[in-house]
Amino acid sequence: MYVVTVTFTIDPESFESFIKLAQENADIAKDDPGCLQFDICWNDKDNQVFFYELYGSEEEFNACLQTEHALIFDQKAEPMIEEKISKIFSQIHMA
Repeated sequence: MYVVTVTFTIDPESFESFIKLAQENADIAKDDPGCLQFDICWNDKDNQVFFYELYGSEEEFNACLQTEHALIFDQKAEPMIEEKISKIFSQIHMA
């Protein structure tokens, strides 16, 4: 499994708009081929939003990044974001 986490710090005045935009994007992304999970978590006290995304492979994640909904999200969200930290993980399979 290919795991992507993204932590955003959002401009306080844009926080509610960002949450709405993120939810719209996640709802569509969950139907993308290879997207197994797309969770959004938030902390309104720190204006932070956390994405947890799970894909079958890196290629499937990269394909998702090129979808119309992802490109629109990136374009609309960019002015709202103060900081963005992305990390990639591999899921450990326990026997």
